[in-house]
Amino acid sequence: MWGIVRMRAGVGNRALQWLTILLSAIPTLGGLLLLLLHRLSSVSAEGWFQAMTTVAG
Repeated sequence: MWGIVRMRAGVGNRALQWLTILLSAIPTLGGLLLLLLHRLSSVSAEGWFQAMTTVAG
């Protein structure tokens, strides 16, 4: 959040702000990937479509 707030304010070091944003995105995307893999591994082949629609929203 710090990087986004500072970037929108137009102050500070842009490279450091982007680095902060990218580093915070890594665990978020990793968590979403693990959630998706968990959902897919816990369903049968017939329930795959239902699991995908549940994860998608």
